[in-house]
Amino acid sequence: MLTKGRSINYKLTADITDSVTTPIGNVSGTDIIPFTGDFDGNGHTIAVKITRGITVPTGPLAGTYGGLFAGIGYGGSVHDLTVDGTVTITATRM
Repeated sequence: MLTKGRSINYKLTADITDSVTTPIGNVSGTDIIPFTGDFDGNGHTIAVKITRGITVPTGPLAGTYGGLFAGIGYGGSVHDLTVDGTVTITATRM
């Protein structure tokens, strides 16, 4: 979906009914690339069906990263959006 431009502002103009299968942003080992833009859902819905295994770091970067947005960084915002579907995450700690 958003593989580039994670710091750009987006505004939906219609529902996304084809299930999104890849989270926005990335977490891989200690590499965390969060979404830092503004995502305005504009009252629309995104259908999701995300199933993935992730490895999350321990220590100061520990946390759970999953869902439509793998991570939302400083200055990032998501609003006026409905997310409908399933997210299945299998997490392994480093």
